[in-house]
Amino acid sequence: MTSDIRIRMNGREQSFAADREVLVGRDPRRNDLLSDNPLVSRSHARLHAVDGGWAVTDLGSTHGTFANGERVDEFRVAGPVTLWLGPPGRGEMLQVDAADDRVRPPKRWAAFISYRRSDCAGYATLLHTALEQQFGVGHVFRDIDTLMPGTIYATRIQNAIGSCSVVIALIGREWAGRLPNGGRRIDDPSDMLRQEITAAFQHRVRVIPVLVQDAEMPPSEELPEPLRPLAERHALRIDDNGYAHQVPQLIEAIEQAVGRPETPAPPPVDEPAPPPSPAPPADRVAPAWWLLPVLFGLIGGVIAFFAVRRRERSLANWMLGAGVIQSLLLCALLRGGA
Repeated sequence: MTSDIRIRMNGREQSFAADREVLVGRDPRRNDLLSDNPLVSRSHARLHAVDGGWAVTDLGSTHGTFANGERVDEFRVAGPVTLWLGPPGRGEMLQVDAADDRVRPPKRWAAFISYRRSDCAGYATLLHTALEQQFGVGHVFRDIDTLMPGTIYATRIQNAIGSCSVVIALIGREWAGRLPNGGRRIDDPSDMLRQEITAAFQHRVRVIPVLVQDAEMPPSEELPEPLRPLAERHALRIDDNGYAHQVPQLIEAIEQAVGRPETPAPPPVDEPAPPPSPAPPADRVAPAWWLLPVLFGLIGGVIAFFAVRRRERSLANWMLGAGVIQSLLLCALLRGGA
């Protein structure tokens, strides 16, 4: 059974049932989702259910439909994916989330660590380890650990950021990327760090700036236009001396966005069975019954036997025997005296 599809465009998310198709374009009379981007055709693309999942079909648009960085005529949608109507970065971006019954959808990342390797790779490694201990192995995205060889970097980063709850922007003293000619890498639109932060703003993902190496937050006027919203974010600071208590502050901020990880319930412990209830104590035999065989011999033993046998058969037999012995001894003494 095909599930519903969720489409986010221009900051607005809508859901559509599997029993209908979704048309996207600039013509308000024909389309369900409207775009005012001039690179989008009047009737640009169609999303429709197919074989237990969803697919997007280009409707002969002028500037094309793109998935995974490639222009496509039809593309199978499985899990969260970013589509572009028109050239990537300049056309209309659609963030589509559709579960394919045949394909396991990608996981949702708790956090994405954005950093420049020449700036603060060591802090990125430490932070990645700390966050995985909190949110689980495989739930924190860091390029050097997560990307497979041969992956199209820009496309994978776009999809990862669109599927994460928080982007952590590690900012050190060389975050802008100083070039030999005096320029800055951050001013180049193809700079990957710039693309990561820009994608986070496009996907409306929460961005948390984290200052390291005594770096200061760059003012808005020193940032490229797409990154200027970064200057409005409250920044956290991590340094060598305060690492132990500063990282928990960051974890708490991430938990506010992603939710606290569920703590697995402790395994059930087999409690020892309660000891069996002690049997009610047997009625004690009154001392007077013991004296009967001793004082009255066979007659006392017989009386004691019938009085005690229901409560303690073995004791009753002993009393009877004691009475018999007592009588025999008495007889022997009498004969000896005669």
